[in-house]
Formats: sequence, structure tokens, C-alpha cells
Amino acid sequence: MPDEPVAFGAAPPVSSQLEITAPAGDVVPAASWPSACKFLTDEELKAVLPQATDIKRVPQGVSIVSISDKSQTSVAPEGSCSYKFGLEGAAAEEFISSLIVTIDAVADPELIEEHYTETRTSESKRDDRKQFENQSDLGPDDCYSWLYATSEFHLVCRQGPMMFEVRGNGSGSFTGVNDTDLTARARVWLEKAQAPAAKIIAAKVP
Repeated sequence: MPDEPVAFGAAPPVSSQLEITAPAGDVVPAASWPSACKFLTDEELKAVLPQATDIKRVPQGVSIVSISDKSQTSVAPEGSCSYKFGLEGAAAEEFISSLIVTIDAVADPELIEEHYTETRTSESKRDDRKQFENQSDLGPDDCYSWLYATSEFHLVCRQGPMMFEVRGNGSGSFTGVNDTDLTARARVWLEKAQAPAAKIIAAKVP
């Protein structure tokens, strides 16, 4: 039986940049977006979560409504990626933890800021967006978070020409947190796993 609490590290310095460019005043078609499975390396994940093992990436296509023309939709073939892994010593092998990264938009930074602000304002008024909070000090240009049900925070951020989201769940025991308090566990994962992941991604955006 695992007998260690989950260990958390920190976002390391990044050594590469994402291949993201956006034309002035325009959006980048979803079909041309980079793969979200290239946003985090194994080494970066292990810097944030030192016990991470058997890391797998599961890409998923996402259907996107254009931020410049709401009547247009397109598909980003690998616009979302589930990073799945075990936590050696802290969680039994059958319990999988995850960080799920999804691209929401790629466009001229001014268009991204406008779209992000509109989305944040709209979501802050929704009844199903519990514990809505601005998260402006995490590293990206700006972020906000909200709680889904009782057990998962969504962290939405913008950095330059990209708007993206990080969510997920962690297995094992968290120091100082009751294992049955799902919301408290979700907040630890938000602060100790999702936020550093967002910081890494933002640092790679040119």
C-alpha cells in the first residue's frame, strides 16, 4: 500500500518555445494549431510532480467556434491532450492522475485578450461556475479558475497569441487535506499541479 503523501515540486525553467505564430489582426485556423501533447515534457512534469511515472499522452480533437466569426467552426486535431501518469509511492498503480491541456484559441494577442475578457465575464455570471476566482499572479498574462461539480478546477489562461485551459485530478493523499474532502483536494491540485503546468506552457509561448 502506498504510504507517502503526494510530493509537489515547482515549474522549472523552459528550454524550448512552442511553434505558435499569429498574423496581425487575424486568427489562426484550428487545423493549424500545434499539438497540445507537445506542451509539457516528461522532465517538466516530473519537476512539478516528482513521483510521476509511466507518463502517457492521449491527444483529442476539439471542435472550435471561430472567435472572429461565430458562424464558423473547425477542428483542431490535437487541440487537447490528457497527460496521464501514476504517482509512485503515493498512489496504487491502478489509480491514474492527470493534467488535461486544451487550446481554446490562437490569434493576434489583441484578439485573444478581447476574447478572453469576454469569456471570463460571461463565465463569472454562470451559476454552474462555482468558486470563480481571478488568478492574475500565476505567471501567464492572466488566468481565472472555477470549480466543476465538487472535484475539479478549470484553470483558463491567456498568454500572447494563445488562450488555453488546464484541468485534471490527482490520486493519493495530500498533506493536511482530508482524503474525503474533494473540493479541498481539487484546490491543492489546482495550486500545486495545474498552476505550475500553466506557468510552463505560458513561458514557451513566443
